[in-house]
Amino acid sequence: MKKLLLFTLSFCLSLIGVVKLSAQTKKVYINPAFKTLSQHEKTLAIIPFDAVIKLRRKEMAKYTTAQITDMEMKEGKEVQNSLHNYLLEKKLTISIQSIKKTNALLRHGRINPDSMQSYTTQQLCQILGVDGIISGSIKSNIPSSQGAYITLGVLAGSHRAGNSGKCSISVNDSQKGKLVWKYKKTIYRGLGSDSNTIINSLMRKASREFPYNS
Repeated sequence: MKKLLLFTLSFCLSLIGVVKLSAQTKKVYINPAFKTLSQHEKTLAIIPFDAVIKLRRKEMAKYTTAQITDMEMKEGKEVQNSLHNYLLEKKLTISIQSIKKTNALLRHGRINPDSMQSYTTQQLCQILGVDGIISGSIKSNIPSSQGAYITLGVLAGSHRAGNSGKCSISVNDSQKGKLVWKYKKTIYRGLGSDSNTIINSLMRKASREFPYNS
């Protein structure tokens, strides 16, 4: 019996180890030619994130399509603002254009999240007067703008099934529009807090990989 209990305990611990390992899985990409591509970069602009909220059927019945679209736009701008605030507190080799200026120039050019996909990185850089674009996406089934508590799997010991999503942050250069750096992470959500939590958690994990640290 003791051997069976020890075997069971050992097996459970191994499973926990696998779960922790899978929760910590991340995807980081940095262009092999980063030094060459980043030589001209002085200022980067953060554009609104592409937010997709996949509500459950019961939740979808509470909102119209227009309301869900509005929530996604707000979520995209909230994450944009959170990332901007985070990077402003760090010592970087480049400067970050103010969100107010970025969004004002986008409005002046009549560029919204839907039409933004029609522009190349080079075109957006020219419109915004910057050397590169920081963009990203966030996909989940709970809008953080409505008080969703956000934690990364590596920080959470458990999560409710289905309360998960993905977030990615990318940097593209202005000269060739090439992908310079990208970080992807799975997120798990409960109740409470705001979009600052996900960016702070995500960037704490990504900070060692962020190529613009001074």
